[in-house]
Amino acid sequence: MSETHVALVSACSNGDLEKVKSLVLKRPKPPKDNLQTALYYAVAYEHDSTVTFLLEHGAKVDESATIGATKCRSTAVFQVLLNYGWDINSSVHPYKPTLWYVSLML
Repeated sequence: MSETHVALVSACSNGDLEKVKSLVLKRPKPPKDNLQTALYYAVAYEHDSTVTFLLEHGAKVDESATIGATKCRSTAVFQVLLNYGWDINSSVHPYKPTLWYVSLML
């Protein structure tokens, strides 16, 4: 991982939105893979404002983000992902919807 990628993941894990902004908005922009990893950590650590910022700047709601959301069970994070196109009935497993995993953690 590059130094910038490590800094971005760290800022997302810690909820340091200002640092995330400075890293995402600088030139050249971080690769999409870096944004996706950063999104996972922002979701997993329940930083909904950071999740929103990353989605506004190119990250996509993907399988790792939805898995992170089911693990943290933050209603604020769930709402942000829904606002950015997450299909709550989508599946990360061939036979079970994502929300099935939430019920295991209750």
